[in-house]
Amino acid sequence: MKRHMTHLPEVILANGQKWLKLHAPTRWEATPGEVLVGTFIGFQEKTGPSGAYRAVILETDDGNKISITGTMLVSLIECGIEVGDRIRVVYCGTEVSSATQFKYKVFEVYLAANTAVKGKRRSA
Repeated sequence: MKRHMTHLPEVILANGQKWLKLHAPTRWEATPGEVLVGTFIGFQEKTGPSGAYRAVILETDDGNKISITGTMLVSLIECGIEVGDRIRVVYCGTEVSSATQFKYKVFEVYLAANTAVKGKRRSA
């Protein structure tokens, strides 16, 4: 598994105020079977060569923010994951759509037991 750089809070003092330096999310470039666990903190709107798309942003236990792209992942998150939910994302590789012949990323998403799903509590 690739290690993500830990961003320790960088604080400066300017104009009598303490300021925390912000860092952009790191892009997750996973290999099939790789797992990422973290807290879902939202979506980020992006634009690329094929147009606009959304990235999923997770915060890992060490405080890193990770950006993950993939239409299937966004769809799975929209099915019931809420900001603040702890999830486990497994990258399964790519497949080719029989309908469009486009290649897409395949993910599995697991929600931590006893986490809220659309206002309801679920337990394992």
